[in-house]
Amino acid sequence: MVRTLASAMVVCLLAPLPAASAGFTYTASNRYITAFATSEGVSNSQTITAPAFAPFNQTVNMEVHGPQFGNGGYGSASQTSQLNPLGISAGGSWSGRRDSQLGSPSGGGTSHFSASFTLDEAAEFTLEASGAMTQFGFGTTDGLPGGFLFMTPGSYHGTMRAGTYQLVGEASGSAGFPPSGNGFSMTLTIPSPASAAALLGLAAGLPLVRSRRRG
Repeated sequence: MVRTLASAMVVCLLAPLPAASAGFTYTASNRYITAFATSEGVSNSQTITAPAFAPFNQTVNMEVHGPQFGNGGYGSASQTSQLNPLGISAGGSWSGRRDSQLGSPSGGGTSHFSASFTLDEAAEFTLEASGAMTQFGFGTTDGLPGGFLFMTPGSYHGTMRAGTYQLVGEASGSAGFPPSGNGFSMTLTIPSPASAAALLGLAAGLPLVRSRRRG
């Protein structure tokens, strides 16, 4: 006999139009969480996807018990993210564990965040990104001169030219014993797109600084 149990806490919100403010407009969003579990060759999973550009605050849990030994594999994932008028805040996590070694049960999950936006004018920005990410990236996607791409989480500040941008972050994994998990956190702030226009003429190329934190 195989028993499966899936539970999810879902906040259902009507999706508003993409936020737009001072030349800052969201164009795409791909945010979701997935939890999965397996035991004795039996697997199950569940995914919850964010509704368009609305705030996303959800958790999903998955549990599977094997047909012979009855040992369980457990997985979970969560995410809280918001596409603000002049910035982005996002955090997500996954975890996995098992009851016993018999039947090789395990579980895990994925918390994925991706959002794209356009800037009509140059803008200063600050970005804080941290965590054990399986994916991370922030930069231009239009291929025009003066763009940039960051692939390592950290602290950044500088000036963005007008153009199209994408911010991506993900935490994903699985575990049995010992239990395990990790997560990510990202905060992008754009104080005033118009205030940075003059800065683009101060230097050629990319006037950006990455700050390294010391423990």
